[in-house]
Amino acid sequence: MASTYKIAIGACVLERVGQGEFTLVSQIAVEPRLRSTSSILSDSFPHHGLAVSVQNLLELMLTSSDNTATDVLLDAIGGPAAVRRCIGHAGLADLRVDRTTAQILRQFAGLPDPPDPATSFFDQFQSLPAPSRELPYLEDGRGPHYLAFERDPRDQATPQAMTRFLEKIWRDDWPTRQGAAMLRGILARSKEPVRIGRGLPAGTPLAHKTGTLAATVNDAGVFDLPDGGGQVAIVVFVKGAMVPWETVERGIGDIARAVYDDYARASVTPPWQVACPYNAGALGARLECGRLDVPERSDRPGGARITLPFVIIHSTAAQPQPDPVVFLHGGPGAAPLESLQTIARFADHPFARERDIILYNQRGSRMTQPALECAAPEDARAQAFVDDISYAQRDARIADLALECLGQLRAQGRDVEAYDARANAHDLRALRNALGIRQWNLLAVSYGTWMAQAAARADPEGVRSLILDSVMSPRSDLFMSEGPRNFSRALDRVLTACAADGACATAFPDLGVRLRHVLVALDAAPLRMQVAGEGGAPLDVTVNWHDFLGVVHWMLYNARTLRLVPLLIDTVSRGDRRLLTSMIENVYPGFAHGAPGPGAAFFTIVCNDQYTARNPLPIARADVAWRGFSIVSFMGTVCQHSLHDAAAKRAPQAVRMRVPTLLLSGRFDPMTPDLYAIELAHSLARVWRVTIPASGHSTLSEFESCQTQIAQQFLDRLARGPMPECAAHLLGPAFFTRMADVVKSSPSR
Repeated sequence: MASTYKIAIGACVLERVGQGEFTLVSQIAVEPRLRSTSSILSDSFPHHGLAVSVQNLLELMLTSSDNTATDVLLDAIGGPAAVRRCIGHAGLADLRVDRTTAQILRQFAGLPDPPDPATSFFDQFQSLPAPSRELPYLEDGRGPHYLAFERDPRDQATPQAMTRFLEKIWRDDWPTRQGAAMLRGILARSKEPVRIGRGLPAGTPLAHKTGTLAATVNDAGVFDLPDGGGQVAIVVFVKGAMVPWETVERGIGDIARAVYDDYARASVTPPWQVACPYNAGALGARLECGRLDVPERSDRPGGARITLPFVIIHSTAAQPQPDPVVFLHGGPGAAPLESLQTIARFADHPFARERDIILYNQRGSRMTQPALECAAPEDARAQAFVDDISYAQRDARIADLALECLGQLRAQGRDVEAYDARANAHDLRALRNALGIRQWNLLAVSYGTWMAQAAARADPEGVRSLILDSVMSPRSDLFMSEGPRNFSRALDRVLTACAADGACATAFPDLGVRLRHVLVALDAAPLRMQVAGEGGAPLDVTVNWHDFLGVVHWMLYNARTLRLVPLLIDTVSRGDRRLLTSMIENVYPGFAHGAPGPGAAFFTIVCNDQYTARNPLPIARADVAWRGFSIVSFMGTVCQHSLHDAAAKRAPQAVRMRVPTLLLSGRFDPMTPDLYAIELAHSLARVWRVTIPASGHSTLSEFESCQTQIAQQFLDRLARGPMPECAAHLLGPAFFTRMADVVKSSPSR
């Protein structure tokens, strides 16, 4: 690499600055033992007592290739071994820094290590006779020591590794966003011989670093294409050249010009862009579709890869804000891009009036390639509803099918441990970099809130704000031990709210008692019913007590259907099945919509993230009247027996975050209660937290609601100042009390 390795040293120095070990203005003593040749510091400041700031040492090292400045910085951070560790953390194992410049130059000049470690290379080299000081640089002077230098594998990199390294700096991936920006600025001020630059059109912006040592003639940098066409990283390494430097430099310039011309002629279409697979009509003009290629495991970039689809919904504003909103769906394993209706709804979102909105399918979900898919679990929940089976039998059936599915995936060679919130966070950062976005806002719902927290930790410079709707907290165990408590808490709140509402209490006295009677009756004699299945085909189903509570669970998800829960209990207790039929068809399990059940991505991600060394936890206390019901009561068994090494995984911990955050919870949420938002708020430096008194899960589903106004104001103010006035006037649900009042159209899922 010759002196191009100094870019890596600079990045590692700035990583230490980012960690607070020292600052850019920290003064570092230039000790006499570190003086070297090819150095402004050694030539201009021969006396002891010199100290130079970190920033100025970086400038000298990278713009003038000052060897003394290089070794002073290397010494300050712990030497080449520290750089190797730093490079390893960045995933750049093919780029090696093994020695100081003094050690490299001693080998090159054929000089032994001095007996006195205080002897600098500068003094050692200057003590040689003048002809010896020139000999190593002559073309006809390549003696045995020089041949040994040429063959030494240390301090080397492939051009590909150096290119990946530059890409990380230009994408703000390393060392930090501020550190990367500083490196780019310094490299753009390079005073070194022009190689790449001599082939580029005049005025082309170029940031680069050369490296020269006898027959090694290198240049590594990034140049801009015209008209905002992007940037190109180019690395040319020449070793063992048998022609003068001028010839080599001209050849590097010719290579650079050929690369420039090729890219400049190429289409400006981004490499990620694909044709949108939707017949979107007029909406299509606002859509831009793409596929992101990422490694299945971020620590194995050369291994298996997956692609994730995404859609950019462009704002209706003539000049939208530069920070788009990215939606992180829940599930996990949902696939919002399967539905043009979902895309169209987001296109109408108030956020889109000022910002682009980006939707994507998380790894493992449908439309990703390859997806995590098994046919059996997709049908298990629906079939379990159809059959007359007990609660325990339902759980056992779904768990068996899930374990069979995970076993099939492993047998196919799928790395199911690569699917979790941390991996999704890396995907998000890769997407932001691919799109060239400096910062964005993460809008997340349900399980997406867990992934958003991971993304904010993995990419703190890229996340401007978090809007977390239906929040998971680091210590939550909602899919296992806390499931019964969360459902019971939400249902009890509905019963309490009805009793406190005059009309509801009058229409449905003793509602809790009546619900208990309904469950006892269904346990003794399940209902046999016929409902409309997918496409309207008639379907015979059996409704047990746990099936009925499953219907209630999903009704509590939606602000409109939770208002029907008291009426559902009343009508079923009186033998009226009309409302129950509608809820089964449209809400849970939604037979009229195909009744998708939990899939492979759901099981895999939940177990990887949530089942750790802390599990299994004791079941949290819940109202015994609801018999410990949980919609996901099978998950403990799935995770415990899915060959998942829980003991090796650290339990999730609360991490202090400074990113501005809005926490939204529904008072009647049966899955992610407001308890979790309260818990998470303690670890946030700047936060607005709101419980929506008339909502269940996913409070932002109603775009014109007060909570959407709160979210819009949050995006503008980032939790500074008061909330919108409507926040002080939020009301609880207005329960339906008569079938005649129920809207005739089927409620949305």
